[in-house]
Amino acid sequence: MSLLKREDPAEADHFRSTIVVAIDAAARTHQGEPSPTLMDMARKITAALDAA
Repeated sequence: MSLLKREDPAEADHFRSTIVVAIDAAARTHQGEPSPTLMDMARKITAALDAA
């Protein structure tokens, strides 16, 4: 992410958005609310993207 932000900030935003959409889509494949484990992993992935 750091390299991508440096080289093309718009593309970095697009990449992050794509990952978040994929996580959200995976969470919606389950009946009802996503499991606490799935939500925790989604938060960890998003945090890792933001920290990079």
